[in-house]
Amino acid sequence: MSRELNLEKDFQRDHRQTFAPTLAALSQEPVSGLSIESLLSRAEVILEVLRSATYYSILAPLSAALRKAIFKVQDEYLDNGDTPEVAALRSLQELALDARSLIEVEGVQMISDRGTVRMVKILKLKFSILPISSPY
Repeated sequence: MSRELNLEKDFQRDHRQTFAPTLAALSQEPVSGLSIESLLSRAEVILEVLRSATYYSILAPLSAALRKAIFKVQDEYLDNGDTPEVAALRSLQELALDARSLIEVEGVQMISDRGTVRMVKILKLKFSILPISSPY
């Protein structure tokens, strides 16, 4: 129960001391110029920060459910706009909109699969994908 009561304060501390500085450091160093060893080190840093973030992503919904039950709050009074699920959905929508500008419909084709006929759009990328060269 004490962890739940201190959850917000603990998160603010970890955000200030760990999450924000790590994100700032990662954003300052582009991955394109890093060696394999540096990339592995960077991945370890990210995994370590994700371990801490996972603690909050698990405990925060449990805390909300506990407080909702204790204070008997109705769902319509809760704002879920800041939940990770809603943020992820917004990011996926933005990604889909960005991807839409890179793809054009070239045509439509009928496909029959086990007696089911459906129409499929034939898509064409508006750019070419260049192969990534490997030092190996």
